[in-house]
Amino acid sequence: MNQQRRAPVKKLIGLGVLLLAAGCARKAQVSSPAPSSGAPAVGTIGGSTPAEAVSMMLAAAKAEDVQAVGAVWGDADGLTREKWPRSEFEMRAFYVVKCLRNDKFTILSEGTGPTSRRLASVRITKGQETAITTFKLVTGKNGRWLVENAELQPLTKICQMA
Repeated sequence: MNQQRRAPVKKLIGLGVLLLAAGCARKAQVSSPAPSSGAPAVGTIGGSTPAEAVSMMLAAAKAEDVQAVGAVWGDADGLTREKWPRSEFEMRAFYVVKCLRNDKFTILSEGTGPTSRRLASVRITKGQETAITTFKLVTGKNGRWLVENAELQPLTKICQMA
């Protein structure tokens, strides 16, 4: 009788171990890298500073995350993804990602641009290629900084990389 009582207990323990192992084996996939300390939370629109907006854009490009690009690309009237048809936004964002993908980047300088805009000079390195480009930033409707434009011409070699 003692063995009969142990059999259901063993089955329950075995089932519990199996469920625990299955739960541990699941992997969550996210579309953008986990924020580091001081980084904006996932889903945040724009950066609190121009430098943070540039960093968000370049992190999104590095992760090849078109949706994260959409959360920081815009102008004083709002996000680009909300103004263009989805297919057009995704096509253009994919090209931006291709050109801004990077192994590392350094914000070299930041200054005032025309009409309340900020300009940031950024060195981008991908593989053996290094280029310096300019980002134009503006505050959006929510008061946070958005990347209005990134000069892609200096990044031609990076854009053409496989």
